[in-house]
Amino acid sequence: MPGTLDFSVVIVTWNVKTLLQDCLESIFRLPGGERPTAVFVVDNASSDGTVRMVREQFPHVQCVANAENRGFAAANNQALARIPAGHVVLLNPDTVVHPGAFTQLLDAFSRHPRAGIAGPTLVNPDGTLQHSIRRLPTPTALVAVALKMRHWWPSFPSLRAYLARDVQVSVEQRVGQVMGAAFAIRRELLDTVGTLDEGFRLWFEEVDYCKRAADAGWETWFIPSAKVTHVGGQSFAQQPSVAKQQQWHASALRYSTKHFSRAGATCVKLAGIFGIGIVRVFRFVHPRAV
Repeated sequence: MPGTLDFSVVIVTWNVKTLLQDCLESIFRLPGGERPTAVFVVDNASSDGTVRMVREQFPHVQCVANAENRGFAAANNQALARIPAGHVVLLNPDTVVHPGAFTQLLDAFSRHPRAGIAGPTLVNPDGTLQHSIRRLPTPTALVAVALKMRHWWPSFPSLRAYLARDVQVSVEQRVGQVMGAAFAIRRELLDTVGTLDEGFRLWFEEVDYCKRAADAGWETWFIPSAKVTHVGGQSFAQQPSVAKQQQWHASALRYSTKHFSRAGATCVKLAGIFGIGIVRVFRFVHPRAV
């Protein structure tokens, strides 16, 4: 049953059928006035029966079945191209939406006229908090991440600033970026800035979008009163850690090339290469480690 709020939900999924089922059930358990006008599921060539499950159990969901894994950004854009009006919430399949979450997120666009993006409080399945906000990255911060400095120099100033651990997560506020697990986008922002950059296959899509929004004069807001449970990283957990590091490096380099100086992007590139080497050595020494 369509809701009274004018918004659509887009979920991109890959081989997480059971989690996606829980996510969709949480959406359709919401009171009628809180439900989205439309729900889109874009499946990136899952082999676990995801498409069949959606079409049989949720026939009112618009399901797009890709023959290949097109990546997160491209798959989201497939659905966005089908939504002519209204706000949009990009939602991970490993989430459970709490009552009131959508309403609080979309109300933020009324409370804050320049808010183009809004993100909720994310909690783990056991109810503990996930830290889901960060400042926009600097070259030094991405170099620190690539070199795994959070393990051997966690107090490094640029890293601490980027991770935004000093931000009060109980306060509704403007932030640099919110995690893409639950990512509400104002329609005016979509019409102005456009869709996600398909050059990012995984990681940094939402960071890039927050940066593009900021450059266009829009704001990103954290809305703690909205709550979404997020299991976290279930699709990407199926890949080995070297592949993860390589994908992170490719995405970080694309972001750096777009938004940093040539010198800054070069530093990120070199740090990323070194970071991949660190992971390869660790995998050699501990072959059973993930």
